[in-house]
This record gives sequence, structure tokens and C-alpha cells, in this order.
Amino acid sequence: MTEEEIKALSMRNKALIRESKNLAEIHQQIARASFMSYEYTNDAYTEIASDLEAFKRLITDVYCLINAEMLDDAHRIYGEKLISTMLTHPEEFKRLVENNRDLALIKKYYPNFNDQLITQLTSDIENFRQLIPTIPALIEIAKEHPNHAEALIGLVLPNPEEFNRLIRNNNDLIATARHFPNHAEALITRVLSNPEEFNRFIQNND
Repeated sequence: MTEEEIKALSMRNKALIRESKNLAEIHQQIARASFMSYEYTNDAYTEIASDLEAFKRLITDVYCLINAEMLDDAHRIYGEKLISTMLTHPEEFKRLVENNRDLALIKKYYPNFNDQLITQLTSDIENFRQLIPTIPALIEIAKEHPNHAEALIGLVLPNPEEFNRLIRNNNDLIATARHFPNHAEALITRVLSNPEEFNRFIQNND
């Protein structure tokens, strides 16, 4: 494409993004203009990924990132551009990945980003609390990403609030000790040496 054609294309896509109410409208416009092929599509998604206000307006939830248009082989690269924008802006990660199910969906369909996704958990206690609701959820993530296991359990053991939130009863305690054997002694010692913790586990022995 000539420089003038590229400039015209960029202006057209800026107008398309500005006027579209949602991502579905953009998909439809791209499909109609498919004769413009790669340059048209690439420029449109690059514009969304680089314009945070457009990203916020058009990417309303995780399902925008995993719909059929994003997941076919021809368009996956564009979905990856949007995932990269989400990961670059922590507030967008919090907005879009609302629960453990959202996290699992992105991990499933964009496995190349799994390490970066888990780093969002281990580097931000709010994300950890929002996306790891139970000990089984923690253990599942640790099994899938053993290289992050120590960082994950490291958010629980020294943090009384997280310890009490996740390790609610004997079953949770035993499951945690079994999956993180290097920390089993510390877990048991913590319970046995603290009367309040010991009583909590006795009362919640179900």
C-alpha cells in the first residue's frame, strides 16, 4: 500500500472505531470490507489496542476476547493484541477478569499469555483475592503452573487474613499441606502454636 492509502485506511478505521457502539459492529464492518484484507483488519485492531478509551468502550467483558471472530486462526493475532493491552493496564485486568471462570477462559484460549496472567495474581493481592476464592482453586492453579506455586502459597502463609480466608477447616489445611509439602510443617506448627487458630479448626472440622 502507498503512504496515502495507509493514511486513508487509518482515518477510516479511526472513524469506524469512534462511531461503533460495540465490537460486534466492528466485526461486521471488517467482514463487509474483507476485500481490503490484512491491512484493514490489522489497522483496526491495532487502533483499538493502542487507544485505551476505545478499548474500554468496546471491550466490555472477557467474552469480547474469546468470541468466534477472535479465536479463528485468521484473527487470533488480533485477539492477542487486545490481551496485551489488558495485561499492560492493571485496571483493565481488574475490570475484565472478574472471577476465576474469566481467568480460566482466557488461559484456555490464549495459553501463550498464561505466565503473564498468573503474574497478575502473584503481584497484586487484590487480584489474588478476587480470582482465588478457595484452596481447591489455589491448588488447581499451582498444579497448572508449578513455576508459580511458591509465589502463590507465599501470599497465603505470611498473611493472616488470606490464611483465614482460604484455609477454613481441616480439609483445607490437609490439602494445602499435601500439595505444598515444603510448607507442611509451618502450616501445622502455625495451627498448633496458636490457640485461636487451633480452636477455629476444631470448630470448623467438617
